[in-house]
Amino acid sequence: MDAEEESILRQMIRINESSGQLATLMLTGEATQEDQINFAHKLIDLAETIRDRVAGPVGIVIEGSVVDDSATTGGDTPGTSRDA
Repeated sequence: MDAEEESILRQMIRINESSGQLATLMLTGEATQEDQINFAHKLIDLAETIRDRVAGPVGIVIEGSVVDDSATTGGDTPGTSRDA
């Protein structure tokens, strides 16, 4: 198990504990808006961690060049106008 997997498991354990606490507060009518928002943020953080892990590296750079052929095709790029 790598450090990233350990982090995910720790987040899942905290969410599991928080779920019980929030459920109790909701059943007794004592759950505040802040309690619910804090729990939602924990879920979002976990989801983003898992998504980022699965998605792999971000910011891949592809080398190449851009060719401007507007001079040979009449000029206007679709969706643009020279009169504007």
